[in-house]
Amino acid sequence: YWLSYKQAFDMGGNVKRGEKSSLVTLWKFLKTGQTDANGKDKTLPLLRYFRVFNFTQCEGIELPKWAQSEAVADLKFSCKPACEKIIKGYVGGPKIIKGERASYRPSSDEISMPDKKSFVSVDAYYSTLFHEMTHSTGHASRLNRDLQNGFGSDEYSKEELIAEMGASFLNATAGVVTEFEQSAAYIKGWLSKFEGDDKFVMQAAGLAQKASDHILGYTYQEEELKNDDSDDE
Repeated sequence: YWLSYKQAFDMGGNVKRGEKSSLVTLWKFLKTGQTDANGKDKTLPLLRYFRVFNFTQCEGIELPKWAQSEAVADLKFSCKPACEKIIKGYVGGPKIIKGERASYRPSSDEISMPDKKSFVSVDAYYSTLFHEMTHSTGHASRLNRDLQNGFGSDEYSKEELIAEMGASFLNATAGVVTEFEQSAAYIKGWLSKFEGDDKFVMQAAGLAQKASDHILGYTYQEEELKNDDSDDE
């Protein structure tokens, strides 16, 4: 439940001191009253934005009844040993610090993660962290992928695919249960830039596997030795 500063004030309350607002945007298409060459109405895009605060950032107001059933209590976070083992086993990994949003910064080699209780589930937290950990394998001191590309570029899209696929591999290893449809839609969104490019998909999947193996401490030589041993048996 979100509201503006004025809405909180109008309801007899206020925003708590020191709280920071979040930005939300709204696109509208306004009819001009004119038509184009095909007889369709001409429209103009209008962007509006608002600074809002979550109900938990306010004081002196009550949550509306219609929103009470949708209110989410603070997550009671319980560490998953399999996930913690992967995190601690990431030899030479980046520093994990607390931040407002999940991200990886190559310049300082740091992963920023919001408070654990701000996630909808324990698995959602670990899945997000695994995504950022996969990004971090691209650092020059590790697998040396190019992480300096701008949003929307081909290489940026490829890196996002690698991170999400890598996270999926780590999720499977640790037994993390995620919203499959959401993850699949995320991957599909980035793949749309490369429709029909099977080579690109295979490259991204291969790099994702290499990234997850790096985090888990596997090497391809070790894997080959394991396969050779199993063949001998």
